[in-house]
Amino acid sequence: MGIWDYLKVAEILAEAAEKAKTPPVTPGPIVRTEPFPWRKRDELLGSHGIPPRISFIDNVFREKVHPVEGSIICCDLGIVADHSGVYIGDGKIVHRDGGGYIAVVSPETFIERLDGLNNAISLYVSCRGENAAGLEEVAQRAQRSVKDPAHRGYNLLLKNCHQFCQYCLSGKEPGFLSASYLSLEQMLRKVYKMDNWRVWDR
Repeated sequence: MGIWDYLKVAEILAEAAEKAKTPPVTPGPIVRTEPFPWRKRDELLGSHGIPPRISFIDNVFREKVHPVEGSIICCDLGIVADHSGVYIGDGKIVHRDGGGYIAVVSPETFIERLDGLNNAISLYVSCRGENAAGLEEVAQRAQRSVKDPAHRGYNLLLKNCHQFCQYCLSGKEPGFLSASYLSLEQMLRKVYKMDNWRVWDR
């Protein structure tokens, strides 16, 4: 493992130890502490698009969650990219696929991108604290888009999967400056007050 892996393991173990010795308290406002270096690295890269070995650590050490309607789902796509979609319930995700279609797919289809060559092993769920974050209206907007021809088509800078998710979150078509994962995460922080991603407990 590399230095980022060790730092992440150290953080997770420290969090678990602190939780074990801290008595329960009444839930209050979530306060983000200064992120560990591996989180800062992910933000700078514009991705939780972490190598499989770190995804493995997330699966083993961190608590998993079940998405709620409107949760944003992400996974690695190759080495430096990510894929995103909207959870609509009943184990289904709506996404903009590489062919430009807005489609309802299973988690298995969502993660098996690049003709099965994708190395992702986890699906990540937008969360606030330890709970999945989502809104029913976001899921409904995603479902309506499936039959709307205005949302068809694909362009790396103008109509990609992250921009589709941002449309579902806001109801407004984002511009080409919103094509990145970072733009999606910024909107998630604004709309859902999201502060972390957690592995989907499938």
